[in-house]
Amino acid sequence: MAVAVEENIPVTIVVCNNKAYGAIRAKQDKDFGGRRLGCTLRNPDFQRFAAA
Repeated sequence: MAVAVEENIPVTIVVCNNKAYGAIRAKQDKDFGGRRLGCTLRNPDFQRFAAA
């Protein structure tokens, strides 16, 4: 990112937010009947992050 700013290069970032580690959650759902451990995330406010 520092190089993009320094060189004035436009950057587009796409955030896919499912509030989890999706592959791990799907595996736990399949193998452990929906019991999940350590795959749900609390995310930052992405709009505020992008505005910063």
